[in-house]
Amino acid sequence: MVLVTKPIKLLDSIIIRYGKINFQIPDVVIDELKIHAKKRSYKRSQIAKTALEVTKGFEIVHTTKSNYTDDSIIDYAINYKCAVVTLDKNLIQRLISSNILVFSLRNNKLLIMNP
Repeated sequence: MVLVTKPIKLLDSIIIRYGKINFQIPDVVIDELKIHAKKRSYKRSQIAKTALEVTKGFEIVHTTKSNYTDDSIIDYAINYKCAVVTLDKNLIQRLISSNILVFSLRNNKLLIMNP
């Protein structure tokens, strides 16, 4: 989870192009964050705890459980025809190859991939 310190550039144009953005978080991601929040690594647990705080305002969606969280995210995005926001490079590649719209951040800029 990354917290942005500067306003994300182009966010208004994203809303104009794609409409209102409703942030949802898969239940499997919440489960994974809770596991990381309990880890001994202070840095990793603090990041997970912060992410859990930030996501409190998001709608939690129920997904099909899979052995891998990424698989559940991809299945949900395909079934509900929704975009995915992630920083995970491997997940981004899998989403693009599955023809799913991806939003990501790089250098405080919002990237749109596979529109």
